[in-house]
Amino acid sequence: MALLSGMAARHLLLLLLLEAANAASTAETASFGRVYRSSVGAGVERVFAFTYATPDDGSTGGANAAVRVSVESDEADSEFPLLVVARQQREVISWRLPMSGEYAGFGVVSRTLCPVHRRGSHTVFVEVTSQRPRQIRFSLSATLVPNFRLGLDSPVQVEVSPTQPQYFRFVYPPNVTSVQVRVQSNDALCMRLAVQAAACPANDLARNVEFSGVRQTASRKAVLSIGRGDPAVGTPDRFNVVLLVYPNDANCRGGVEAEVEAASPSASPPAGSGTRQQGRVKRLTLHVQASLHSEQYGWPVLWTLLFYLVLTYQRVLNTSGDEDICFYNFECSHPLGPISSFNSVFSNISYGLLGLLFLLLVWRRDLLQRRRPPGRRTPLQPPLGLPQHHGLHYAMGVALIMQGVMSACYHVCPSYSNFQFDTAFMYMLCGLCALCLYQARHPDSNAPAHAAYLALAIVILTGLLGVFYGGGSVAFYALFCGLLTGASLLLSLRCVGWPRAPARAALLAVANAANLGLGLYGALARPRDFGSFLLWVLTANSLAYFLYYLVMKLRSGERLAKAPLAYLALAGVAWAGAGRFYLQQPANWEDSAAGSRLRNQACVLAGFYDVHDVWHFLSSAAVFFGFMALLTVDDDLETVPRDRI
Repeated sequence: MALLSGMAARHLLLLLLLEAANAASTAETASFGRVYRSSVGAGVERVFAFTYATPDDGSTGGANAAVRVSVESDEADSEFPLLVVARQQREVISWRLPMSGEYAGFGVVSRTLCPVHRRGSHTVFVEVTSQRPRQIRFSLSATLVPNFRLGLDSPVQVEVSPTQPQYFRFVYPPNVTSVQVRVQSNDALCMRLAVQAAACPANDLARNVEFSGVRQTASRKAVLSIGRGDPAVGTPDRFNVVLLVYPNDANCRGGVEAEVEAASPSASPPAGSGTRQQGRVKRLTLHVQASLHSEQYGWPVLWTLLFYLVLTYQRVLNTSGDEDICFYNFECSHPLGPISSFNSVFSNISYGLLGLLFLLLVWRRDLLQRRRPPGRRTPLQPPLGLPQHHGLHYAMGVALIMQGVMSACYHVCPSYSNFQFDTAFMYMLCGLCALCLYQARHPDSNAPAHAAYLALAIVILTGLLGVFYGGGSVAFYALFCGLLTGASLLLSLRCVGWPRAPARAALLAVANAANLGLGLYGALARPRDFGSFLLWVLTANSLAYFLYYLVMKLRSGERLAKAPLAYLALAGVAWAGAGRFYLQQPANWEDSAAGSRLRNQACVLAGFYDVHDVWHFLSSAAVFFGFMALLTVDDDLETVPRDRI
């Protein structure tokens, strides 16, 4: 049985070799750039042999050219199409004319064959057949694609149509790690720009271009940013750039208009009608240029993304007319352009202005301390006051500014899903305040910046997970309760040390008991708004640590200067007023849309701002005064030798 199988395999191989030799002997030798007109039908086929040589030009990855074959016929139809097969040494590509579906109205098909990866002489056989009883006339031509291998900053003029897609190859030059692929056109025909792995055959048809690489739908221009080794592309040092045009513009439009156009009988003439579409030829410029490393654009892109996400909600609201998406105070909502409640967005400017003022005050204080003369101190005498490190103070000012930005993002369209934008920097503010207090008395064991921000990132991630999984989940809140209690105990022992005095032990016991109570409340009540619950936990711990700091400071014989006392008093008054306005809540996304409207209230300030806007003003002032209290809390020690503190 094995012997018979071996004989059959050898017989089949012999038949294939004979068929290939017969095809080579009957093939018509053809030249590039010449149009060949012939006809085929049942029992009649035509084979053309195109031979070309790739010079040894020293280029990496083979020659810079690929073969492109075009076949045109006005007589072929969907019942008896022309079948075209292009055979190379290692690849076979086939297509039909006319193409099927909405592409049946186009009388010409052009395809780019696989580029070769070795130098020397190469032959491409193009076979044209049809089963139609009466012969079909056609024309065929082949060309070597100029500029098949794209270069940096070398624009290429390209023509593309629905049945004449094109693709090119780009190889990264040395020291180039990121590029932008740009396409620009003067017409608005809908097209697809795709960057794919440098594989062959390329996915250059509408039916398969969606399955690989990165892509954009475009009309007049498109830009794709690609980095070396991008996993979405698949090949680390090169890629294919695919360009194709759709038979209609439905993919570049939205809504009912696109559906009507896609279903319109005029989108493609009926098969066999003899009419051919020739007007959807798109002329464009393809340009690859080097771009900066993504790290240099990371943060700006991130903030752009945040604004885009919340403006998308606003866009959906404006186009659909569904005003249940965003939870505004409709009785005091003043639109400006696409923003439905501009007053709620603009009132966050107070965070930015006060954050900038705090940065200026920190800079002034830092400058004065650097210029202050050391006094009559010998090198053996200890310096005066606590070590001054203003890095965290600058970070606090920036965080206050960004809180205004993020709150503005949220108030573009207040809703449950984007409430995380409003709370992210509140978490960071709480963490930075605690770090500022710890750094003042522990300069030798200060946490590294990357470790501190990693901890803050974990807190923000916890808040994000709470948005998706926390609402009403017993397991999530039970896990959070355990983590909160454990973290509180570990931080108490690690940051403060094992208490040797009864007073310190009592304060730490109260703080840990409070965290345990908060965790148990969350596990039992399971509030839907986990973001606010987490914010209350962090705020309570920050305030508890500040009170602990003040108590230990006074018990050590130190005192509070007039400036921090004044700032603490102003912060208390501002927080009291802010809390009064916050609790009124003129809208609430935890309720239904109709229930939230029942809470709506009239404007209370200048006929423009509602109670929540006033909360923005007062809370930003309260945070600013609190920051100033932290900045000046140890001013009484400026003249005390450091070894006595």
